[in-house]
Amino acid sequence: MREIRIGRLVLTNFQKVRSLSIEMGGSDTSIYGENTAGKTTIANAIAYILTGKSSLGQTDFAIKTLGPDGEPLHNLEHSVELTLLIDGRPLVLARTMREIWTKPRGQAQRVFSGHETTFAIDGVPVQKKEYEARIAAIADEETFRLLTSPTYFPEQLHWQKRRALLLEVVGDLTDAEVIASNKALADLPAILGARNLADHKAVISARRAAINKVLTNLPARIDEATHNLPSITGIVPATLDSDIARLRADAEAKRAEKAQVSSGGAVADAKVRLREIEAEILRIRNQHAAEERERVADLDTVIREYSSELAELQRLRQEHETDLRNAERHVEDLTRERQILLAEHKAISERTFNVGPMEDTCPACGQPLPADRLEDARQHAEAEFNAKRARDLEENVRQGTRVRDDLVKWTTDAEECKKRLEQARLAVTTKEQEREDARAARAAVEPRLITDRPDFAAVSAREQEVEAEIARLQVDSTEAVAKVDEEIRGLEHSIKTLEEAKAAVKLHADGTTRIEELRNQETTLTAELERIEREIYLTEEFTRAKVALLESRINAKFRLARFRLFNPLVNGGLEEVCEVAVDGVPYASLNHGHRIAAGVDVINTLAEHFGLRAPIVLDNAEALTVPIDTASQVIRLTVSEDRALRVERAAKERQAV
Repeated sequence: MREIRIGRLVLTNFQKVRSLSIEMGGSDTSIYGENTAGKTTIANAIAYILTGKSSLGQTDFAIKTLGPDGEPLHNLEHSVELTLLIDGRPLVLARTMREIWTKPRGQAQRVFSGHETTFAIDGVPVQKKEYEARIAAIADEETFRLLTSPTYFPEQLHWQKRRALLLEVVGDLTDAEVIASNKALADLPAILGARNLADHKAVISARRAAINKVLTNLPARIDEATHNLPSITGIVPATLDSDIARLRADAEAKRAEKAQVSSGGAVADAKVRLREIEAEILRIRNQHAAEERERVADLDTVIREYSSELAELQRLRQEHETDLRNAERHVEDLTRERQILLAEHKAISERTFNVGPMEDTCPACGQPLPADRLEDARQHAEAEFNAKRARDLEENVRQGTRVRDDLVKWTTDAEECKKRLEQARLAVTTKEQEREDARAARAAVEPRLITDRPDFAAVSAREQEVEAEIARLQVDSTEAVAKVDEEIRGLEHSIKTLEEAKAAVKLHADGTTRIEELRNQETTLTAELERIEREIYLTEEFTRAKVALLESRINAKFRLARFRLFNPLVNGGLEEVCEVAVDGVPYASLNHGHRIAAGVDVINTLAEHFGLRAPIVLDNAEALTVPIDTASQVIRLTVSEDRALRVERAAKERQAV
């Protein structure tokens, strides 16, 4: 375990501190002072020399010393020198920023043209690249922040990085370990086969969606098929063929009778030919009707299916439009709030201390007040003014950070919503076009007249010819023939009625068979869906078991802090998170003292993981009322009534409790 401690810290013209040297000697050190006395400046100085940033991770922060008018003092060197004790061996780091003044040609006065920063290691000037490489050899910037700031891990580090770091500390779990931990998962390996869990869940989820889509449409298709069943009430299918045969025989007998009544054998022969022609015409009519029904049946089914799918796509499009409006409203609100905060920040930053006329006589005795009393009063008023401005700036920055993060999130959400909406709109347009194409195709299917059929026209022409021939032959037996014809027409009507009944029976049988096929399909898909639901449940149970094991392993690494890596969702799924808590209380709801204690607990574990201990800087340490359990060096920055900084160093290095 490598150990870094601070031996000495020297500040010169750094922020509010003109000159300060603190000997820590690697021991725990407490630094006391009132607000604005410079405690946070010490935290900033330590972070600045190691990372070039403030203690809050800001790269652009003011390090210059300000004058009474609030403006930076010029022609000063602003430097920090830090002596680190690395496993007891000293390493002196120095970082100095100075102003650059140049005299342009033709001008008598020098003008400010920028800044330069110089670096030194153990008193030897070095280039920035060498300086940063020497620090990186000890630890990278994020590791320093993780090990020195109790608030960095729970407050500033992105939750996904927190989560990844915790998994790195304890190591991930294998699928076999998770399955072995829960008897209910015993069937999962056989179910997965050669697939991994994620791939199998994706496959069965897609199959479930496909089955649900089919099952959603099946009831409507069954209802439609049932609705289209012709009525066969009063029909006795078993006797239809015999009844038709009997009536046809009777009709033939009547025709023979009619032939005898008519003008001899020529009429009989002509009528035989006419019956054959009529039979052919009936066959053509039946064939034509069946073909017409077949032409439009599939198109009607397609149009209904497209209408159902289009309604679902339009509903999804409306949802995406609502989501986009919500995200854009948040972006607009956050943008306005950010502009307001920026204006407030500028106004706060531009505040200047301006003390008015001061009472220079004692109100009790009327004697003139000493000059040092007047100066103390003025300094006190200025300190109060600077403290309030610092608090206001700090609150403004905190609010601005929150608004910025929310703005980034909602801007990203708005872009994603736009993409999803565009896809939904394209899908609706495509489906509308498909339905319109189907409707156009359906409309284009004009009923074909049977008279347009060449075979029907030819047979009809022959029929007319034979009928004309028979009419000529029957001129002399009109009344007798008319009576027989009436009887024949009655028989033919009965035959047609029975043939229509026979066709209805066939259509009813075919429709019933189709309904049974659809119901069997529904039963089969329902059984498959039940199997898939069980497999999905097992995959989710696997995830829950893995969550429990991971959280148990992680929490075992910490004394106070507890972590939750997943949130249960309403739909039974899990959402990845990384939330910190102490005794069940979320980190955000903890008081400052418990936050510090939790942060130090995290640092202890991370120090063991990285094999490195670094000084822990505790700002606002007055909130901490319990001993800190850590082997790292602790630097407490504590609010007190001391107007000037007071430093107390532990007599010897504290050992971990």
